[in-house]
Amino acid sequence: MEPASQAPAAKAYEIHLSPPVRVGDRAHLVVDWSEERETTTEHPGAVVDTRREQTALHLDAVATVVATNEAHDATRLTYDVAALTVDGNSIFRGTIDLTRAATVAAATVLSNGEPAAKEVRDALNRAIALRIGATDDQVFGSPEPRVVGARWPIHAKVAQDDLAATGVRAGALSGDTTLMSVSRVENADYLELRSRMDVTGLEVPGLPPGSVIEAGDASAVGTWVVPVVGAASLHESMEFRMTLKIRVPTPQGDAVVTTTTAERKDGRVAAL
Repeated sequence: MEPASQAPAAKAYEIHLSPPVRVGDRAHLVVDWSEERETTTEHPGAVVDTRREQTALHLDAVATVVATNEAHDATRLTYDVAALTVDGNSIFRGTIDLTRAATVAAATVLSNGEPAAKEVRDALNRAIALRIGATDDQVFGSPEPRVVGARWPIHAKVAQDDLAATGVRAGALSGDTTLMSVSRVENADYLELRSRMDVTGLEVPGLPPGSVIEAGDASAVGTWVVPVVGAASLHESMEFRMTLKIRVPTPQGDAVVTTTTAERKDGRVAAL
């Protein structure tokens, strides 16, 4: 690969973080996902338990688009999986047939023609989108061409509505995207974009009656390297942090307080 050189910066570029797809499109997808989570339990006022969990996931697969919707988003795909590992242990190799839906629970996931095992389905839910939701373009993109250095606000309402569709509500959501640079590699121009999103007032479903969320905050920083035109590789990384503090009443009249912090990293390359 030839060394990258800086292209002229005065030109305005169309922003396509998630370009339309067509039936028959194929991509070699490599995903590396990891999470560190710590949960502390206090009752009453004293720490009685601390749990730490680490999970790492790797997916190497060739994806083929089988069907799309009117928005040119993939609704059905097949994945020829060369490797799907969790914490270094192989859990699947073969063919995945995914029919996406409005919710994760409604998505159909077949592994080698049979309903996927729970551990395979859970791993895929972290690595790929089982749900048809808002695209990166709809949240972080720009409807108008941008020059290097331009910054614009993310589409907060779209992001809030997309979260709400999963059962998670956000009191406030803000952020922006910046076109950092344009570089030329092997006769192709690539855009580098960086986004940040901050969420406060998180409300999550499924809590015991009477629970109070005392703190619910999250932030995400994303970086994309995408081709200006044509078929090429797409690089994406996302770092996510969350803190959730919940007070749950007990039958004795006091409360148990749990504080969960999570740090997640998600990196992916798609060679189109």
